[in-house]
Amino acid sequence: TFPHPLLYYTLAMNAPTDRDLILRAKRGDAEAYSEIVTRHQTGVFNVCYRILHNRNGAEDLAQETFMRAYNRLNTFDIEREFAPWIKRVAANLCLNHIEAQKVTLELDDERDEDKSPLSAVKSHLFRARKLLAEKLHAPD
Repeated sequence: TFPHPLLYYTLAMNAPTDRDLILRAKRGDAEAYSEIVTRHQTGVFNVCYRILHNRNGAEDLAQETFMRAYNRLNTFDIEREFAPWIKRVAANLCLNHIEAQKVTLELDDERDEDKSPLSAVKSHLFRARKLLAEKLHAPD
């Protein structure tokens, strides 16, 4: 997980820009990427938390976001702002995570359906009882 950052991250007047840090990170400078993570971790965590509504999940996916972004830095257009790009990576990762959980839940529901012979009898009795109730309440 990420260390608890300061509420606001401030840049010194002579601090390198995101663009400079990304160029350095693309060349393999781990400290430059660490600085990028420090600058953007709160925003990325907030995106994840707003989507997932779960602190632990948001922390995990925020971390995953930065790992994926690092592996895909070559796809980042250096002429654009980094913050919207990394936040979009985070949002997509969270949405994919939610979608994957839905599929798992649907598969679990299918597995848990009762297909025993007793279930078929219960279903038949329920339908018969319903038909009987309808006939008893129907006008003659």
